[in-house]
Amino acid sequence: MDACSIRKMLLDGKFENVLIASHRGKFGSSVMENTVLAFTVAIGQGADMVEMDLAKTKDGIFIGHHDDDMSRLFHKAGKIQDYTYSEIKQMPIYNVINEPCVEHVSTLDEILSALKEKTILVLDKCWEHWEDIAPIIKTYNMAEQVVLKFYIEDAAAASWALQHQEFMYIPMVQNPNDKEKVYSLKQETTIVGIEILPEDPDSLFLTSGYIKDLHAHGLAVWCNSLNLSSELVYGGGFDDLKSLRNGGSYGWGELITRGIDIIQTDWVYELFSFRKSY
Repeated sequence: MDACSIRKMLLDGKFENVLIASHRGKFGSSVMENTVLAFTVAIGQGADMVEMDLAKTKDGIFIGHHDDDMSRLFHKAGKIQDYTYSEIKQMPIYNVINEPCVEHVSTLDEILSALKEKTILVLDKCWEHWEDIAPIIKTYNMAEQVVLKFYIEDAAAASWALQHQEFMYIPMVQNPNDKEKVYSLKQETTIVGIEILPEDPDSLFLTSGYIKDLHAHGLAVWCNSLNLSSELVYGGGFDDLKSLRNGGSYGWGELITRGIDIIQTDWVYELFSFRKSY
């Protein structure tokens, strides 16, 4: 589906099928996360949306980057904000098997230019920079393609969302009772969904009554199926690894059955293939 069709589904709250959100694009080997190549590969594999993180360099350039520091990808001390874009471009960047990578970081300008009209961009870890990022997005006339994520308890982000209804928003909710805050905010700005964070299969987040209530308020329900660490549980345990090991019906299928509308995954093609047969 094209970006316009997916935007309409988000605004209408009506989904023909579960939507696939690609976590930092589809990356591996020397295809780096949060880059143009990672995002275009994800789209080619069936992603309906691409999730990304942005960081700001010392000289004010936004690049695709998730971590708080540079140790994992750059084997370097410090943070992105400590270096200019030119300095960062000169540094080797290390891939998923810890080898120097052929690919390098992408700027926000490069990402926007490559993805215009192609997909929905979900901007995650960059809420402290919205004021600077928004004008760049508008330069490309892409505000309607962008979803901004933030934690519902972040009062500053919620206030900003109230003043910028041209973007779509999906707040992240850690406490099930905070759905009321989302309902209230939805009355005043363009809240199209809610990201739930269930830690076990019996979580209130995953009960039929809870999800039906979210749907009754016109919210798409986003849930992660990621496996990032043995210490983290996503999707109540109905995750990518369970789906890959036992079959999609044991992981992704459980989330779909319970009413999830958007699944964020690291395995786009595999979920896409499962979705076709489900």
